[in-house]
Amino acid sequence: MMKLLSKKKAAGFVSALMLGVIIMFSFFGCSSQNGTDNVDLEKHPVLSFNSFDGGGYAYTAILEDEGIVSYTSKRDYGKQKHEVIDGAAYNVIFTFTGLKSGTTSLKIEARSPIIQPEDYYYTITVDESLNVKITEKEAE
Repeated sequence: MMKLLSKKKAAGFVSALMLGVIIMFSFFGCSSQNGTDNVDLEKHPVLSFNSFDGGGYAYTAILEDEGIVSYTSKRDYGKQKHEVIDGAAYNVIFTFTGLKSGTTSLKIEARSPIIQPEDYYYTITVDESLNVKITEKEAE
């Protein structure tokens, strides 16, 4: 027969479960828009990748046609705002700006001295109003 938890124990269990989920996303991350609070995401969409100091991926963006779209990149430690220390998690955020209408390809290379390399492929389309749309492609 199943025993019901008291309200106090149930609340503690739920709190622990929520804390676990928050910690999991902090370390393993998700593609979020950290550090982009005041950015017009239609004009300047972002791609965000997780890494960590001391062996995590270094990300490089390779555009097929740099005349259609430009980008900036930054490392964002989130609320921690600490200096570089081994194991510290951060996001690499690429912000894109349309230069002229057209379509181009983007390859993001992820390289690390301790993790197998990965590549991510995207199609970038810039419309007449210089709005930028990024669509993930299958690996080439």
